Amino acid sequence: MSLGISMLFTFTVAFIGAKAGQKLHLPAPFMIGSMLAVMLFSVLTDTAYFPQQAKVIAQIVAGIFIGQKLTRNDVINLKYVIKPTILLLLILTINTFILGFAFAWLFNWNVLTGLLASTPGGLMDTTLIAADFDAEIHVVAIMQLVRSVGVLLLFLAGSNFFPLRKPQKQARKKMIRKIKDPS
Repeated sequence: MSLGISMLFTFTVAFIGAKAGQKLHLPAPFMIGSMLAVMLFSVLTDTAYFPQQAKVIAQIVAGIFIGQKLTRNDVINLKYVIKPTILLLLILTINTFILGFAFAWLFNWNVLTGLLASTPGGLMDTTLIAADFDAEIHVVAIMQLVRSVGVLLLFLAGSNFFPLRKPQKQARKKMIRKIKDPS
C-alpha cells in the first residue's frame, strides 16, 4: 500500500474515531477517540501512517490554543493566586519526580517516560512532548488517559458528598417557610 493511501486511511480512521469519541461523550473526545481508533487500526492492520512533520504542525496548533486562553484579566489576577500556585507547583513537581522515578525503576521505563506519564499535564500536551523527546508515546498516552478519566470519575463520584452550594429546592423551601412564618 502506498504511503499516500495509508495516510488517507489513517486520517479517515482518526476522523471516525473522533466522531465516535464525541458520541460516547469521552473527555477530550476528538483526541482520545481518534487516538484509540488509530491504535486499534495500527494493531489490526499494521498500516497506520502519518508523516512526522505533522507533529510540528500539531504542536504549533496546540501552542496557539493554549496561548489564546490567557487574557489580560488573567495576568492582572495573578497576584491573587501566586501563593497557591507556587504551593501547587511545588507539590505536583515533587509528586511527579517521586512517581516518575518509581515508575521508571519498577516498570523498566526510561526516566523521561516515567516523568511524562506521571505529570499532571493534559493528555494532548504530554503526548506531544513525549513524541518530541522520543519517550514511549503509547505509555504516556495511556497513563494520561487513565489518569484523566479516573480523576473525572472520582471527582464526579465525590462531588455528591461535597456539594458546592445548597440545592435550590431546599433554599427555596426555606425561604417560603420564612415568608409564611416570619417568627
